Amino acid sequence: MKKIRGVAVSVVGLCVLSMVLACYLDKPADAGTASSSGKSGFPNKPITMIVPFAAGGSTDVGARLLAAEAEKYLGQPIVIVNKPGAGGWLGWRDLLQAENDGYTIAHLNDLAIILGILDPQQKRKNTLDDFAPIVAHVIDYSTISAHPKENRFSSIKELIEYAKTHEVTITSTVPVSDEYLLMLDLNDAFKTKFIPVHNRGAAESLTAVMGRHVDVMFGNVGDTAVPASNGQVKALAVASEARSKFMPDVPTVKEVTGVAIVGFSSRGIGTRAGVDKAVLSILIDAFEKAANSEAFKSNMAKQGFETSCVKGADYMKMLKKEEADMKKYFSVLGWK
Repeated sequence: MKKIRGVAVSVVGLCVLSMVLACYLDKPADAGTASSSGKSGFPNKPITMIVPFAAGGSTDVGARLLAAEAEKYLGQPIVIVNKPGAGGWLGWRDLLQAENDGYTIAHLNDLAIILGILDPQQKRKNTLDDFAPIVAHVIDYSTISAHPKENRFSSIKELIEYAKTHEVTITSTVPVSDEYLLMLDLNDAFKTKFIPVHNRGAAESLTAVMGRHVDVMFGNVGDTAVPASNGQVKALAVASEARSKFMPDVPTVKEVTGVAIVGFSSRGIGTRAGVDKAVLSILIDAFEKAANSEAFKSNMAKQGFETSCVKGADYMKMLKKEEADMKKYFSVLGWK
């Protein structure tokens, strides 16, 4: 008899135990559990979704609606964590510092990410390649609206003609936003004199134009459709390729002018670059099904948002095209 740590074990018993352990170690991981590569068992615990903006806003609402649908396909709960600040970058910083296992994902707002990368004052070393896009689920096109009793111009054509010879103030939610970029496009195309008045959000933009503190509200369909239908503002145009189904009576800028002016903000879901390909595939599949579900589309329509589904590599291509387009504004923004 031999003793190991005071336990009596026969030589035969040790041999049998060794054979069992050897067989167990050589046995492939069960298909229903996570293998050593972390592929087959994902997800086997809750997933954290960072929303880098305040709770209750349109970004947060859309993220929660999408998460509720994606849970059905992932079989695990998605825990929303709001992390507002630094134009979204407090949340994205946490994403890029989290374990690269697919259990931490984040809401991605295209413009805020790209501006945060390109703005030389931020001195960030991040690039779009630090992210692994999953699915873009919202395309929110830009809108141009005025006070319902505005008598200097009552159409987008009249507004453009007026702005060629008069300075016209417009709302812009942050120093550089899709509204601001739309303004630059219009000024460049038509030699207009639109001037931005910055504020902190869509609610302030609506208040500003209703109170006649600014001449025109530059916003998005999601922020404009309801106020326009309620008569709070008069929608003059949508900066999209085709009319919005939420504002079917409002023409596009191209319809009236013949110039294709398109402005929008896209929103999606992503994780860290380098996550296991099988894990990323599972996430893309689940969120693609969620974004295409009738329940999600219906709930988003009630909020006035146009849904989309651009996934994976195509989503990254879309972001990189936006980044390339953004660089043409460097001289205007005073960037190098």
